[in-house]
Amino acid sequence: MLDLPEKSAFHIVRCHDEKSLDLEIQLDLIENIHENAKRQKSVEIKYQLELRNGNDILTEIPDSKNVFLYGVGVAGKSTVLLNRIRNENTINFYFPLYKYKREIHENLQPESCWVLLQILLKYHYQYEYQTYETLIANEGENAVLQQLSELVQTLKNNPDNWDPRYVLLLDGSNEMSSESKEDFADELSCIVNSWKNVRIIVTGRNVPEYDVFRNFCQIEVCGITDSERDAALPNFSDISGNIQLMEILKIPLFLNMYLENHETEKAVNTRGEILDSYIMQQSFRNNSVMGFILQYALPFAAKRMFGYYYILTIPFLSFSYDISRADLLAAIDEAIDFYLMNERIYHNYIAPQKINKKQIIRFRRNSDMVEAVLEHLCFMQISASDTHRLYFIHQYYRDYFAAKHILNLIDAIDISYGNDPEKRYEMLNESGLTDEWYGGYAWYYDMYDIYRLIGEICGDYKNIASDNFVYHRTALDRLLDMVRDYETYRTSENIILTMSSVRNNIICGVDFSKMKFPLYIPTDICFSDNGLDPSYFRKSIVLGITENEDKNFLNCDFREALYFEEKDKEKLRKMGAVVDEM
Repeated sequence: MLDLPEKSAFHIVRCHDEKSLDLEIQLDLIENIHENAKRQKSVEIKYQLELRNGNDILTEIPDSKNVFLYGVGVAGKSTVLLNRIRNENTINFYFPLYKYKREIHENLQPESCWVLLQILLKYHYQYEYQTYETLIANEGENAVLQQLSELVQTLKNNPDNWDPRYVLLLDGSNEMSSESKEDFADELSCIVNSWKNVRIIVTGRNVPEYDVFRNFCQIEVCGITDSERDAALPNFSDISGNIQLMEILKIPLFLNMYLENHETEKAVNTRGEILDSYIMQQSFRNNSVMGFILQYALPFAAKRMFGYYYILTIPFLSFSYDISRADLLAAIDEAIDFYLMNERIYHNYIAPQKINKKQIIRFRRNSDMVEAVLEHLCFMQISASDTHRLYFIHQYYRDYFAAKHILNLIDAIDISYGNDPEKRYEMLNESGLTDEWYGGYAWYYDMYDIYRLIGEICGDYKNIASDNFVYHRTALDRLLDMVRDYETYRTSENIILTMSSVRNNIICGVDFSKMKFPLYIPTDICFSDNGLDPSYFRKSIVLGITENEDKNFLNCDFREALYFEEKDKEKLRKMGAVVDEM
C-alpha cells in the first residue's frame, strides 16, 4: 500500500470481530475506552496487607474519597492499586508516574493535559501513538481536539447517585523527576476541582507537601500483617528475635525472596543482603553468557540509568526508570570491554570464576543479547507503551544492580592491580569510582537508597556503634586504602555517605588518614560515638568545619592534618580532638 501514492495514508484497525473488516465503522470513543479499560489485567493480593489511617487499622480502601497510599518501597502499594482494577462498578485508568511530564500544547484547552492525553492514547488508541504530536499528525488535529473535548466533558459530568464512575490509579509519585512534581500537583488540583465524575488514588513513598493532598485520605501501606508473616515463617523461630529482619520480612518481595533462598545461603539481616543472596544464587552454571550478564552487565545497565543534565553548565544528577534497547546493549558491551577485554582483570578476576570468555564473545557476535536478557532473566521486561524500552520490574532491582556495580568495580580493581598502585589509581579514575557515584550527598532519597544498599551488601552495617564495638573491614575500607595518596575528595564523599546511611549517622573507628575531604560534611554525621571509638584523620586534608559541627569530630585524631583556617583547629581542640601544629 505504501508504494501507491493515493494509499500512502491509512489506518491500523484493532478489533476482534467481523466488524473489523468494515473500514467505515465509527467507533464510539467513550464505549471503546470503557471496553479497553475493562480488559486490563488486575493483580491479586497474595498476603493480607496492613493498612493504617493514623491510628486506625483499615480492612479496605474507602470508596468515597480521594486516597493517597504511602509506604516504604515494595510494601504493596502498587499491588493494592492494581487490585482495584477488579472493581467492575468503575472504569479504572492506571498510569505509572515515572512517565509523567508536563504537556503543553497551544490548542489543547483542557486544564489537565498529561492525564487526559494518556487516557486517550492508552485506552482508545492503545498506544498506537506515543505522543500528542504523532497522534495529530496521523489522525488530524481537529479530530483529536474533538475527542479530547468529548472525553473531558464525560469526566466533568456529575456522576449518577453522586458515585464517580471513573477512578484514576496513579502509581509511584516518588518516581517522578523533581522538576515534574509541582506540575503534577497543579494538574491534580485542576482534576480535583473540575472532574466531578472521577476519584483519584495516588501512591508514593511519602505524601508530598502540596495543598492538593491535604484533603486526600492518607493511608499507610505497612506491608504484610504480623500474623500473615508469622504464618509464612513456621520453621524460622531462630529469627523471631531479630526485630530488624522481621520488620523487613513484612515486605512481600523480601519475604518471598527469603523463603525461596533461606536454606541454601548464609544468614542475612538486611534488604541488601536478601537481594544479593537471592539474585546471585540464580543458577547459570552451564551458561556463562547469562551468568556474566546477571553479575556484571546488568550492573552496568543500572549505572547507565543515572546520568547528568546541565543548567547553565552546572551538572545535576538525573535518573530513569527505563532504558532503551540500544543503551542496554551498550551496557553489555561496556561490561565485556571492562571485564573480558582487559586481560589483567580477566585473568586475575574473571577467569577464576570459570566464566567462559569465548562463549560470551561468540554469543554477542551471533545473537540478540537484549532478547536473551528478556527470555532468561526475570528482572527486566518490555515497557507496555514503548517496545523499544525496558525496565527493571521493581525499583529495588534497579537500585540493587546500581549498588552492585560499585562493589564489582572495587573487587575487580583491587584484586587485579594490587601490586601496581599507579595503574590501579588510573583504573579507579577510568571506572568512575573517584567521581560521584549516585549524587554525592544526595538530597533525593532514591540515590540515598543506593548508598544504603552498598553498605548493606558489603556488610558495613555491622560497624554500627555499640557498647562492644568491633570493627569489620569491608570493600569500603579497601577502597580507602587504594586512594589515600591521591586527591579524591569525591571518593571520601561517597564512602562517608554510604557508611552514615547504614550506621545511623555515627561513623566509628574508620581510618581516614591521608584522605582529602569534601567541603561540605552534613552536620548530623558524627565520627565517634559521643567520644568513643573515634575515627582517624591523620595527615588528611579537611577544607572547613562549620559552626554547627560541634560534635562531629569529638575525640578524633587529626595529627599532622591540614586545614585552611586556624580557627578550625581551635574548634577541634575544644572537642577533645588530637591536633598537632605543622
